[in-house]
Amino acid sequence: ARLAEPTEDFHLEAFNWGVSIGADDPAVLTSSLFSARTWALDGRLLGDEVNDYLSGMLIGAEVASQLTLNTESSAPVIICGSTSLTQRYSR
Repeated sequence: ARLAEPTEDFHLEAFNWGVSIGADDPAVLTSSLFSARTWALDGRLLGDEVNDYLSGMLIGAEVASQLTLNTESSAPVIICGSTSLTQRYSR
């Protein structure tokens, strides 16, 4: 938390990176969360990108696990929420 800087901006690349990490293996999400600190200390993530990276990781893991559970379903996926949140889930 100390490495994350508050921002009003959305950092798409950091978010997409987090999505790919979270979706890769949702079962290891808790240990993957600590990569945000590592990447920030290493300079690969800026302080104002950390929150978007973590958001992407959590959303990626959630969506990947639901898609895995519902692979046989042909039902449409409905995304409900604020505009900014539904845009993130839609990615």
